[in-house]
Amino acid sequence: MLDTLRLTFENLSSEALKKHEDWHGKTCLLTGEVKKQEATVYLNASKTKEDKLLYNGTVKLEYNHQKQYMNVGLSSAPVLVYGTSFKVLQRKDLQALQEALQQHIGSFADVDVSKASITRLDNSELYCMDTMSANYICLLDSITRSKQHHAKKNYFENETIEFRNMQRITKFYDKFAKNTKNELELEQAGLLGMKSNELRFEVTNRRSKSIKQAFKLVEPLTLKQLDTDYMQEAFYKQRIKEFHKHFKFVTTEDKARLEDFLNSTIFMKNKHSRTALDKALWYLALEKGFVTLEELKAIMNAAGYPRQTIHRRMKALTELLSHDIDKTQLYEELKAKIEAA
Repeated sequence: MLDTLRLTFENLSSEALKKHEDWHGKTCLLTGEVKKQEATVYLNASKTKEDKLLYNGTVKLEYNHQKQYMNVGLSSAPVLVYGTSFKVLQRKDLQALQEALQQHIGSFADVDVSKASITRLDNSELYCMDTMSANYICLLDSITRSKQHHAKKNYFENETIEFRNMQRITKFYDKFAKNTKNELELEQAGLLGMKSNELRFEVTNRRSKSIKQAFKLVEPLTLKQLDTDYMQEAFYKQRIKEFHKHFKFVTTEDKARLEDFLNSTIFMKNKHSRTALDKALWYLALEKGFVTLEELKAIMNAAGYPRQTIHRRMKALTELLSHDIDKTQLYEELKAKIEAA
């Protein structure tokens, strides 16, 4: 339900700040006046034998002395509550989340966390998929344009696809791949030395304005308001709306003839092949019975292809024939998980 959060405390006098060794001031070079104070709490922190700090989440505080407000950024609500981001925060966890935030923030400032405005909110879910997360991400890249609905697409090979503008980011990413180098996170999740098909779907509401707009609110959203039937349903509806807005997959009869070609191209692209389109076309010829593997091998020999090239091509096409996945099935699986109440 929730991942990254930013809380903003408005009209907060500097007298509310407490003395804490982790506060660090930023001063004006001309006047020497302290303009900002910053502090970072490292979640689940430990040190290695080499004195390297390990952690898998943060609570960052920044106080502006001139404008008298404090921003608090929580990198991952599940990490704060569960110790790992491979869990999904549930409604029953909201009280524990508020108490944990109060404990951390209360060490630095005399504030009531429940009254802070939420000025960034990641509405997210984590799905355990039937196959590799990369397959779904590659599919979603293939059915979308580089810019749509006033948002720009960013695609990171097989790991992340997102649509981004100033107000909102709608994103899918391979949760396991993102954390492959974070041994602490994998250990906390019980995934160290293992593999996982965890796919994260996330809608980032980047500003207070976008939060109000998305959830039809008049006043700023607070932590206390999250624990209401209205907001729980609003989170669910936003995820469905953003998914259908950005990731439409038309499978009518007019486009059915492109399905096999899409399947083949996506598989080859997923294998990091520079000749994905070429191999996909050969695969269709094989799959439709226009040519056999032996006939294709003879054609390549006659055309003067090097022996190693022929061997690699035969291996790739044989692999495709045995591992190809129905992309309509993939899409329907993903759609069903997102629409599940």
